[in-house]
Amino acid sequence: SDVSSAYPYQLTKSLPTLHNCKRIKGRVEPTEEYPFAFYIKSHHVKIYNELYTKEFGKSSFYAPYINDTLKWRPNDKLSADEDETILCKVAEYELKDIFEKIYSERKIKPELKTYMVACIGYFHKNTDPTLSPIAAVVLARCANDMLKRCDILTREGNLVLLVNTDSIIWKGKQSKISSREKYLGSFSIEYEHCDLALAGVKA
Repeated sequence: SDVSSAYPYQLTKSLPTLHNCKRIKGRVEPTEEYPFAFYIKSHHVKIYNELYTKEFGKSSFYAPYINDTLKWRPNDKLSADEDETILCKVAEYELKDIFEKIYSERKIKPELKTYMVACIGYFHKNTDPTLSPIAAVVLARCANDMLKRCDILTREGNLVLLVNTDSIIWKGKQSKISSREKYLGSFSIEYEHCDLALAGVKA
């Protein structure tokens, strides 16, 4: 099963803005007023009453804590005093209506699917990191959702074989979290009762 337009779906939720942000020495907790905390030296994100990417390390499914060869890795050895925090408020504007409209018209205008995917890439622009907090939140939320799905699949007695960003392949039975319908953000069934030749992630 895989998530239908996973990143665009996450863009329909509340998003951070750098307007009136605070940059503080040390690791500071997010608040209701400043719900987004970016720990720029330890490479973590914390969203008020929602998630903390450091918690991902407790999951055996989260690659940065398993694969030493990855370029980006969190730095959990850093003390709270050594860290640095950027606290952000919720953006005044939302993208929900825009992405719901684009998603609904993606089959009429196939280029819209490319635009949705390219959008998150644009937010990652190294030459202009102004929108990078949005990208960080989208990726954190997507990873958080996927780890929760892996836990549910495992508790159901299934064996997770592969996680590819927004899709999961497992051996066992069909899951209660899989949908036979497809809508923005649905975890939809792609294949059942199939043979699999697996070399590794993305292969």
